[in-house]
Amino acid sequence: MTDEIYDLAIVGASVMGLSAAFIAASNRPRDRLVIFERDIVGAGASRFAPGIQFNICRNERERQLINHSSKFWQGISSRA
Repeated sequence: MTDEIYDLAIVGASVMGLSAAFIAASNRPRDRLVIFERDIVGAGASRFAPGIQFNICRNERERQLINHSSKFWQGISSRA
C-alpha cells in the first residue's frame, strides 16, 4: 500500500482500465494517477471484451482501423 496522494485511482489494469488511464493522462497530464491491479496487467475481463473500442482516433488511418475492426467483431458476434 502507499501513503501517496493521487488525483485519480484506477482499479484494474485491463484494456479498459489502461485505456481510462491513457485518456486521463492525455487530458490532464499534471494529475497524479495510480493503477491498482491484483493480477497480471492486461488479464481479467479484457479477454472477454475484444470488440470494445473507444474512438479517440487522432487521424484518418486510425479511424479506418477502428471501423474495420468494429465491422469484423460485429460479423463474429452476429454468428454466435
